[in-house]
Amino acid sequence: MSEARSPAGWQPDPYGRYTYRYWDGDVWTEHVTDATGRQTTDQPASGAQHEVAATVVNELPIVGMVVVAVGAVLVVLSLLVFDWFRILGRIDFTFSDVRDAITSSSNVSFASDWYLSWGWYVGFAVIVVTGAALFLPGARWFAVAACGLFAIWQGYVVYDLGGEGVSTKFGAWLGAVGFVVCGIGVLLPRPGAPQATETAPAASTP
Repeated sequence: MSEARSPAGWQPDPYGRYTYRYWDGDVWTEHVTDATGRQTTDQPASGAQHEVAATVVNELPIVGMVVVAVGAVLVVLSLLVFDWFRILGRIDFTFSDVRDAITSSSNVSFASDWYLSWGWYVGFAVIVVTGAALFLPGARWFAVAACGLFAIWQGYVVYDLGGEGVSTKFGAWLGAVGFVVCGIGVLLPRPGAPQATETAPAASTP
């Protein structure tokens, strides 16, 4: 398995000679800055390059993977297993039952109809994209936005389909909660990445 490396940027000088040294995504460069932000050059020790570079190799984002997996399980349980509604206090409907009963009805909003028809399939694709975003920093905010959108969309569908004589069950809301959990998981700090408490130098990118 290939190792995911920290993105290019200024990081604390691993050699200890300057305050920051520029990491280009593969190796440490000669570009450095001191505590005042003044930029200069300092050739890194070639013999130690490989050893020091290993310190910025990201570990697998285990916590994020677990949180996203939990969110994915909640979505699956909501859409494929648990009941969504109880009709007239005695008949339980799963999401599949709701799809079969509602898709041909003209009394459903277009947003609910779309979700019941094809939106839930896209929801599963969003879960996959969210898992991939754990390893693709540039896709994190897209994944978060998509998870938020689907959490709101499923929540709206549950609200829209409820009504007199219809009791909403926990399984209906579980999917919305699952999408929120997935969004949180992809936002968790990645191991090995620079911490947010560090102050970037004022020098320009080399």
